[in-house]
Amino acid sequence: MSYSSVRVVAGLALVALTGACATVGVDTEVSAFHTLPANLQGERYAFAPSPDQETSLEYAHYTGLVRERLASLGMVESAVPEAKFAIAFDYSIDDGTVRTVSLPVWGQTGVSSAQTRTTVNTFGNTATANANTTYTPKYGVTGYRTQSTNEYKRRMTFLVVDSAALVDGEVVPQFEATVISEGTNKHLPLIVPKMIDALFKDFPGQSGSVRRAEIPCPECP
Repeated sequence: MSYSSVRVVAGLALVALTGACATVGVDTEVSAFHTLPANLQGERYAFAPSPDQETSLEYAHYTGLVRERLASLGMVESAVPEAKFAIAFDYSIDDGTVRTVSLPVWGQTGVSSAQTRTTVNTFGNTATANANTTYTPKYGVTGYRTQSTNEYKRRMTFLVVDSAALVDGEVVPQFEATVISEGTNKHLPLIVPKMIDALFKDFPGQSGSVRRAEIPCPECP
């Protein structure tokens, strides 16, 4: 194999290695409508879990993550009577959809160039010639293969309502958002924290907006 072909093979190996080590991210879409002020410093809130969530350790874990984000905005957690806002959220994942994609197969497609070197040996009145030809391979797409994966839709709803009205049995929304993410990972304990990050990347944000956020997730397979 010539020096040129070694460089080509090494280059292809480097591209493959780089792709394999690329940082995995959770691509998330956030749509939100609200009447909240841009500055939430000092505003008091309370969580309003459903009966099932009250005994869920998973919900408690996600609540802790939301609590951290709200504290970073200057909001203060308090009991329901003193809270201005009540916060409820839920999360789910579907059964998945099979996606089939066509992937190119790389390999040698031919020869891009050839170089011949000739050496002449003389002995008395006799001369012999030796020719050595070096071929540089050409690489490209040699075919295609199909690959099927399960793609899951992960959804999170986040609602902020008027706490005083809630005590009176009324639901007066102040903020409502839907966070949607699609991918091959079906493990919510890995994905939901990233969806929370996406929600609070610009909170409360512009009402009526739809934005996308790519949240790094190195631990996601």
